[in-house]
Amino acid sequence: MLRELKRVDEVLKEVLKYVSHRILSIRVRTYDAVGKILAEDVYARVDLPPFDRSAVDGYAVRSDDVVSASPSSPVILYLSKSSRVEPGHAVKVCTGDPLPDGADAVVMKEHVVERGEFIEVLKPVPRWGNVSRRGEDFKVGDLVLSRGSVVDNVSAAAMLATGNLEIEVFRPRIGIVCTGSEIVEPECLRDVKDVEEFSRRGIIVNTTRFLVKEVVESLGAEIEYYGIVPDNVDQISNAVSFLLERNDMVIVTGGTAVGDRDLTYSAILRLEPAYVWRGLAIRPAKPTGVAVVNGKPILMLSGFPVAAYVGFTVLGVPILCHMMGIEYRERTMLRGVLTRRVAKPPSLRAYVRVRACIDRRDGIVKVSPLALTGSGLLSTLIKGNAILEIPEELEGFEEGSQVWIRLVRDLNYCEE
Repeated sequence: MLRELKRVDEVLKEVLKYVSHRILSIRVRTYDAVGKILAEDVYARVDLPPFDRSAVDGYAVRSDDVVSASPSSPVILYLSKSSRVEPGHAVKVCTGDPLPDGADAVVMKEHVVERGEFIEVLKPVPRWGNVSRRGEDFKVGDLVLSRGSVVDNVSAAAMLATGNLEIEVFRPRIGIVCTGSEIVEPECLRDVKDVEEFSRRGIIVNTTRFLVKEVVESLGAEIEYYGIVPDNVDQISNAVSFLLERNDMVIVTGGTAVGDRDLTYSAILRLEPAYVWRGLAIRPAKPTGVAVVNGKPILMLSGFPVAAYVGFTVLGVPILCHMMGIEYRERTMLRGVLTRRVAKPPSLRAYVRVRACIDRRDGIVKVSPLALTGSGLLSTLIKGNAILEIPEELEGFEEGSQVWIRLVRDLNYCEE
């Protein structure tokens, strides 16, 4: 058994004292930055829209000319071909067209009857009606996106539209090595018979690699995957040392528990870490460990997929944020109602996989626990879309309790 378990916040406070390495930023083209973490505040360099423009298909007019327009008493205007609207005139425009000089409104085409060189306006329009004003979305100097934000397609489009063709982003480099003489890569599989044969021989397909890769890449990190290393202290230590020189952080999966073949901890000790700890007061992921060598962190994660996910979420993400000098932000939190009781052992913090959905009848978010044990149960990650955290001081929550959950996937309506 682990000699002692520490709270996550206690370990984080200790380890961050030793993590001196900082992740560098690079300047990239904005359309190449999707998925990366912004390393600067980005401000609008031009107004958006850059000019007053029509928000509809219709006719640019002077609002004073059509103030009395109605179906029974339409206002007749001359349809001009020029780029300027004189009193008593109108100019045909499409959505997005610059507003012609002299105009201060646009009448929708549905409210106009065109008769050759003239139009009949059937409805008045107020000043600046159906017009997108210059700088309506962003004015020069407005904050478009703040440092530490993950760039997505929408934010990239907004930055490009406001004149930011290049931006500064972080590029974390993370090395990953998986350990275990009993695991094989999926590339070794040809068909389902191979899966059955490996299972009979006690060989496990390395699925944890993909789960860790997904959550790491969601932070805009670049991954160097070393591969699988057998249960050998020398080989594990050499692999970690190799990756540590080339990356900002190293993640080792497998070999974190206490046992004859669990050698990761011993391998890390050979690197003479300035700080090392193994054993968190959480469930799952209790054997998660962390070390610091030459100012760089090494995460020791479970070989079980769910435990590895939780371990990286509670330790890896805050450490990465520290290395980038940005504020650690929790994933989206949502309040819901438990559909059944959930309990845990005392003195441990539990991360329970749950399925959250919106009840169509009352709009309440219903939260259904999937499993409390079983750190290798991939089905709970597929079926679940959120994590319920139960703090150390509580033994659980009763059915009907209102709880806060952390969304990790989309929220949908409950099935009838």
